[in-house]
Amino acid sequence: MSDSIKNIAVVELNEQELDNVNGGLSVAIGDAQGYASKAGNDFFQKELIVAQQTYAGPNGSGTASIASLKEISSSAGLNIAIG
Repeated sequence: MSDSIKNIAVVELNEQELDNVNGGLSVAIGDAQGYASKAGNDFFQKELIVAQQTYAGPNGSGTASIASLKEISSSAGLNIAIG
């Protein structure tokens, strides 16, 4: 098994797709007096790119730097209470 992840792609869900993920559940259990279900999901993405370039004159000096930071976070959960 490889430690690297292949075919990395970020997919942002539209509102309809999020509604499908945030679905519900219907359960009938004997003498249960109540049922509650709460689902939630979250997606966060941040990208920071910093660049620097410095050059001087005739045929001398130079500096070039680029730094890139990308943060992606997602979570989903479902709480069910039957009483």
